[in-house]
Amino acid sequence: MRSPFFTSFSLLLLLVLGSSVRADDTLTVDLPPSQDALNARAAKAQAEAAAKAQAEAEAAQSRAGSSIRSQPSSSSRGSLVSRGQNSSERVMGQLAMVDQQAAIYRSRSNRTQRLTSVAPGTYLAIQQTSGDWCGVLMSDGSEGWVHRQNVHLLDYQVVGSGNALPDFGSGGIAPRTGSEFFRSDPQSLLREAYKYLGVPYRWGGNTSDGIDCSGFVKNVYAANGYPLPRTAAEQMGVGMPVSMDQLQAGDRIYFGSNGHASHTGIYIGNGYFIHASSGNHSVVISRLSESLYQRIYLSARR
Repeated sequence: MRSPFFTSFSLLLLLVLGSSVRADDTLTVDLPPSQDALNARAAKAQAEAAAKAQAEAEAAQSRAGSSIRSQPSSSSRGSLVSRGQNSSERVMGQLAMVDQQAAIYRSRSNRTQRLTSVAPGTYLAIQQTSGDWCGVLMSDGSEGWVHRQNVHLLDYQVVGSGNALPDFGSGGIAPRTGSEFFRSDPQSLLREAYKYLGVPYRWGGNTSDGIDCSGFVKNVYAANGYPLPRTAAEQMGVGMPVSMDQLQAGDRIYFGSNGHASHTGIYIGNGYFIHASSGNHSVVISRLSESLYQRIYLSARR
């Protein structure tokens, strides 16, 4: 029986050596869930249960009353989103099969957040490889990491038709926008950021008298003409996702747990980032390789 915690997509397979040659059949690839997908599914189930309870209560009230309610018009009834096929397609990764029980982690370390585990024989869509790790496409559009020794890559690409992946909004890891948000001079951005070095950390603060992490990032980008939302979770919903090994100066990086961003900073290059740190009580520069930040690292946006 297929696990209910996986999102299923019937994805076309294209031969890597000849993109114009299609396989005869389609293969259903079950994309593994990140915590965001599980949280979204739980929230949806709660909403459906609440709606059902309300409908039952209204039906009971109607039976108890003396009046007869008219049926709602067709225009007021709920409708399902059209499932018509979209002719546009995009490559979603290279097909791989899991050889042995394996864990998928938030980043390229088994000390980072564990998203899920996958059984032998599971198909995965691999978006990139980095050293001993493979970047796995998750069901919410984010990227997890599995150790390369646990999978073997197949000579097929996974191709999705239309808008195959869900969007869980700005609170999740999947971004709302797939293009670069910041397109200006990163050094100008960093010069503005360095002005805040030593400014005291203050939760909810937004000035040089005291500032928190998201307020710091928001102010720096706004000074360069790029307005961002106020909280880290909202900010993470803006911009193009960037893998850790592709970070560039000026990229925004996000930390947290269970897919929810609770801390943010700005990457400055060579493995360092600048942020308003509650632990250091001020705006400081830290190494991204520190065990704390490796453990709670979520994603980066450009």
